[in-house]
Amino acid sequence: MRAAPPGLLLVLGLLLVPLAWVVTLPPFGGIDEFDHAFRAAAVARGQVEATAPVPDGRGLLVRVPPDLVAAAHAECASLRYTGPDNCSPLGPPGADGLVDVGSAAAGYHPAFYWIVGTIARPFDGAAALTAMRLATVGLCGLLLGLAAYAAGRCGARAPGGASWPRLALVVACSPVLLYSTAVAAPNGVEMAAGLGVWLGGLALLSGRDDPDPVGDRVLWLVLALCAVVICSLRLLGPVFLAGIALTLVAWAPAAARDVLRRSRRAVVLTVLAAGLSAAQFLWWVRGPGSAVGSAGPGSDDVGLSPAHGVLWVVQAIAAYPYRNQFAPWPVYLLVAGAVIVVLQQLVRHAPAHAQRVVLGALAGALMLGFLATIAAGDSRDGVIWQGRYGLPYAVGFVLLAGVGLARAGRTPSPRRRVGLLAAVMAAHVVGILGVRASESRNPVALADASWHPLPVLGLVAVGLLGLGLLVRATAPERTT
Repeated sequence: MRAAPPGLLLVLGLLLVPLAWVVTLPPFGGIDEFDHAFRAAAVARGQVEATAPVPDGRGLLVRVPPDLVAAAHAECASLRYTGPDNCSPLGPPGADGLVDVGSAAAGYHPAFYWIVGTIARPFDGAAALTAMRLATVGLCGLLLGLAAYAAGRCGARAPGGASWPRLALVVACSPVLLYSTAVAAPNGVEMAAGLGVWLGGLALLSGRDDPDPVGDRVLWLVLALCAVVICSLRLLGPVFLAGIALTLVAWAPAAARDVLRRSRRAVVLTVLAAGLSAAQFLWWVRGPGSAVGSAGPGSDDVGLSPAHGVLWVVQAIAAYPYRNQFAPWPVYLLVAGAVIVVLQQLVRHAPAHAQRVVLGALAGALMLGFLATIAAGDSRDGVIWQGRYGLPYAVGFVLLAGVGLARAGRTPSPRRRVGLLAAVMAAHVVGILGVRASESRNPVALADASWHPLPVLGLVAVGLLGLGLLVRATAPERTT
């Protein structure tokens, strides 16, 4: 029997984590998940644009099935920043069987919400949310598959094949990144697309000595598709793309010139696709999506300070279900340890130029939150940036390190490779177990008859299965 492709094994191993999150996280227990679920249900039923402010709450009014509001009520009402009209219908169902309710996500771009909302239409209540979560996992899985394919091409000519690039991809998928791919919200999709942009670009730069026209066309398709996705989700999308492009040019300037010369048409089409995506998103936020909703309570944040730099790093590793709820401390040690090992290998074995670019990308990722906050100006919500927001760019320094090690002819030893994978998978499992334990003491979750979390041994088994798949996926390959 023919062995499964390493890229497929890698994606399956990673997707076990968000699938475990889907069943472990109580319904509507993800960060602002009820807001996103209401938006998705409304868009799927034809309400693409919302204009009416919420009378007593935050956001804009959307029309959704009453069973969805009823299922979300307890979780929504337990939060201090929501109002009554965010958690309960404003009145009885209309002739269409729908009710009005407030959503802080009502003005967001409709593309993502139409997809997950349409998939969830046949279901009611909490089951509809589960369908939205699974649809989000599916979308992220497709994008992770593109990233895994590109990672395989990054090490096509290296002695150890794509072992280090694939290993770096796993390390770059921090606990909060994979958590985000399981919540019915667009953040995880944006992060997964960021992985595809980084690895698609790195793979194109890695093949200049042995051009492969067919493979390059596939990589340009990966790059264009992921770029379009990023530009369709947030105004920061073009900023992320520009930052990634500049970093890649600095990474391999000669290879970048060769790619631009050899693939002018692909470059133009990719830039055009990303530009059109960004333009239609800008049209949306300045036109149909420009309605100003009601505001909730202001933030207690007193303003920007150096301490935010530490906070954002911690949040980029793990903070869930909400940004002020942190994972057990071993999660941070395990992830930080894995990243340090990768960087230590880079310092020992990669050229000085590669080290400088990786450190520059890391510095850029650390500064991103400060720059975005300063550019946004003052807000009644205080400092609203979260560490996870910058992950589409921030994952790059780990990916660069992995590709740099492959270019240096390094192959991870079996013990180091398995140790890194075990640390990363343990971080994911410990984080999920921590949320499961805390939610098991939450009266709102315990009162929800639709919440059936995996038992502890089941979560451990998921982690071991995922580890086995990732070990096989990252094994060194013989190159020709």
